[in-house]
Amino acid sequence: MVRAQLWNVTEEAERKEVESREAMEKMRAKVDTEREEAKAAVRQYRHELEEVRTVVVKVESERDVAREEVARLRNELERAGQEVVELSQNVDTAVEEVARVGSRVQQVELERDSARQEVVEVKQELEVVRMDVQRLESEVEGAQRERDEAHSRGLPETSVAVDRNEWEAIQQVRERAAAAEGELRATKAAVAELVKTLVSYFTLLAASASDDAPAVPTTLPVPLQRALGGVVEVWGRQRVENADSGEEAREEMLLELRRVMGEDGTSLHEVVERARGRWEVEVERVREEVMEMNAAELRRLLQTVDDERAKAVEKIRTVDNELTELSSLVEGLQRQKAVAEDDLAALRSHIASLESENTRLATSLSASTETASALSARVASLTDDLGAVKKALSEANARSAEVHAQTQAQVQADAAGGAEVDKLRKELARLREHLVEESDACAEEQVRQEAALAAMKARVEEVERDRTEWEARLAVAREEAERWRVKAEEAGEDGQEERKEVEKWKEECARRGEAVRNLQGVLEEFQASRDTEVRIAVEGLRRQLAIITEEAQNWKLKVEEAEAKLRNVERDSPAVQRIQKELAEKNVLVGRLRSDVILLQKHLSEAMGHMKALSEGKDNSIDRRLISNLVLNFLQMPRGDGKRFEMLTVIGGILNWGDEEKFKAGLTRTRGGPYLNVPGRRPTDTRASSFDEMMRTPLSAAPVNESFTDMWVAFLQREAERAGAPAKTVAPTLPGGSTPGAAPDGNEYPNDWQSLPPPSPRMGASVAGSRPPSVASAPGGWDTPWSSSGYGSGSGFQAGSPLAFNFSSRGETPPPS
Repeated sequence: MVRAQLWNVTEEAERKEVESREAMEKMRAKVDTEREEAKAAVRQYRHELEEVRTVVVKVESERDVAREEVARLRNELERAGQEVVELSQNVDTAVEEVARVGSRVQQVELERDSARQEVVEVKQELEVVRMDVQRLESEVEGAQRERDEAHSRGLPETSVAVDRNEWEAIQQVRERAAAAEGELRATKAAVAELVKTLVSYFTLLAASASDDAPAVPTTLPVPLQRALGGVVEVWGRQRVENADSGEEAREEMLLELRRVMGEDGTSLHEVVERARGRWEVEVERVREEVMEMNAAELRRLLQTVDDERAKAVEKIRTVDNELTELSSLVEGLQRQKAVAEDDLAALRSHIASLESENTRLATSLSASTETASALSARVASLTDDLGAVKKALSEANARSAEVHAQTQAQVQADAAGGAEVDKLRKELARLREHLVEESDACAEEQVRQEAALAAMKARVEEVERDRTEWEARLAVAREEAERWRVKAEEAGEDGQEERKEVEKWKEECARRGEAVRNLQGVLEEFQASRDTEVRIAVEGLRRQLAIITEEAQNWKLKVEEAEAKLRNVERDSPAVQRIQKELAEKNVLVGRLRSDVILLQKHLSEAMGHMKALSEGKDNSIDRRLISNLVLNFLQMPRGDGKRFEMLTVIGGILNWGDEEKFKAGLTRTRGGPYLNVPGRRPTDTRASSFDEMMRTPLSAAPVNESFTDMWVAFLQREAERAGAPAKTVAPTLPGGSTPGAAPDGNEYPNDWQSLPPPSPRMGASVAGSRPPSVASAPGGWDTPWSSSGYGSGSGFQAGSPLAFNFSSRGETPPPS
């Protein structure tokens, strides 16, 4: 039984030992498993720690690279700023150069103006020299003439001078009379020719059946050609519009002719007067130039002109050289401007690349910051895992202590399993030592991990601070780059403006250079023409010198003849005094006639104003004084005089008579007929024959309601055509067989021209408004009421003319001739 109890105890001990072994095996397996898991967790933590270290190193390397890039960017920005400063300095230099070029161009312009002023002054000096030469020539000629006269005559110089002056006065009167008669004849011939040309042209114009009008005669004056051109245009336009209104078109043509001639202010008489004036001025100018210049003065003037021309050419060359220098300077500035613009473009591209690199670095820095944050989260996770491992180790230690307590209780309960228990105890001690070692290793590893984590946190904070600092620096750099970019854009705009300014100055320089070249060409042409004129003048002077030499010989002979005649004149001095007295009386009479002419012109202008108002139909008022004068002159004329017909026609035009009144007055043959008939009018009268001839032409075939102005113009044209030769008078005979009014060829001058001075400009004032054309002359030597200045501006009617009506309110009449 004891044996059975011992056997049971043994089996129970073996069973407990087996259970203890199984529990130990399970515990050992569990401890091994937890140890392997702890080792795996430690290896994973170490691996993650190495990854964190690698990321931190990478972040530090990237930060260093970012610092280097920022430093490089800052250096480049500073260099770009220096380049921009240099560019702005270059732009300022270019602006100063352009301003200097502009001032130089202005200086060149002023020099050119001064050169022009000097040329004008030289011309003025030449004119003054010419006047001085003329004065000296006249003085020398006078002294030479007096010396020759004193030398050729043995008479006292005082008496000779007096007699010579008297003879020269007589000769001048004769010469002026001859010239006036020739001019009068030429004027009358020219007016007659113009009237014939106009009549033939209007005849062709009226007879033309096609729309193309005949060409205007080129022999007419230019103003009259323009007037006829306007009239033909109006006539053609109205003829196209209405082919049946031929008379209206002709009347419109005449009105257009009068209007154009009135607006142009040119009449036939004025054209002739102007041409005659130009011829007289030109002849006088040539005579004066020939008389005023001699060979020595001409050579001196040529030398002066050559010197001035050389100076002007030298100045022009200097200006051309300066313009060339300015052009080269402008081109250099343009090249510098182009280089500065290229540098500015390169700087802009470099700034753009720096901005892109800065953006990339900012992106990389943000990525590094995110990686550091992820590593911080990973470190926190590893710390949590380490705490879990520590907790598992503490639990394993607790279970190990529990197993040890159980084992100790089992050892105390069962001493039989001592060896196995010792073995288990040794194994447990070894496991405890290993667990302690592992715990110490885990604690050390945890301390190292905590230290590394603290270091990593400090490094991450430092990286955050560096990132913030570099972001602030990057923002400042961006602002600086933006400011420099704005400055660069402004500099580019200034460069564009300066380029435009330079282009403008270049164009101005080219234009002024062209002007200078043109001026040089004009000066050369002027010099060539001047040389030609001087050469021609020299040849003319030589010919004139030969002629004068020949004339001097002739004058010597004439002086001898004049001395003989002078002796005869001294014997007949009472006749000369009588002629001088008559000449003074004629001059007084001419002055009185001129004053009367001025008075008549005034009244005639007033009458013309009334006639114009009546012809235009502005009012129905009638000048009673004019009608009274016309009626009285009509009643005073003989019944067979053809003037009665013209005066009755004028009265009918003023009173606007109709067909019935004209028939009753005898102005028309039938009621409404276009031809005129006056009782007592002689068909063969020379004054009426011209009127019949004009009435048969289309120009005089006016409609029944012809205005007073048209009839007045037709009357003046007829008077001009039938103008005859002036009457001749017999003057007293002078010693030598000549008469005071006789020409050198023996012909006599009319009394009207014996004491008249040379032709003078017409006096009077023009009347505004439309004026009819006029003829140049009328019979008896009187001028027409329309001259070159308009109504009432001619020299007036001569006394004795049929049209010298009394328009004065005092009833005065012109004095007899």
